Order: sequence, then structure tokens, then C-alpha cells
Amino acid sequence: MASLSEFGTGTRQSSKRSDAIDYRVIFTVAFVVFLAAQVFESLLAAVLLRRSRSDARRISVVARAREAASRCASYACMG
Repeated sequence: MASLSEFGTGTRQSSKRSDAIDYRVIFTVAFVVFLAAQVFESLLAAVLLRRSRSDARRISVVARAREAASRCASYACMG
């Protein structure tokens, strides 16, 4: 028979696992949404401006989407 301390540890582990799964799901959904938004923004800017941007801070579309998704998932999992 499991003791009370062992039972509590298992609950914390499953809670941590559940939190990790929640974070991954939120991150994945947010990444897909932000990736689509970044691609749309880049295409729209290219069509409207008809020139390449010469920003000092050029970051790939995937990197921007990853950064935005990470922020979103972090805020969603704070509470």
C-alpha cells in the first residue's frame, strides 16, 4: 500500500507533466497562428512597398513566430 508521501509526490509529478503538455499545446497553436501572421505580414509588406526592407534588425519569419509564441505561452501558463 502506498504511503501518503508517495501519493503526494505522484500527484505533483503528474501535475508537472500536465503543465508541460499544456505549455507545448499552447506554444504549438500560438506558433502556427503567429507564423501565418508573420508570413502574411512579410508578403503584404513586400507587395505594398515593392522593395526589400533594409532594417538593421532582420530576423527570419520563423524566429519571429517562435519568439511571439514563446511569450504567449509563457503568459498563458503563469496563472
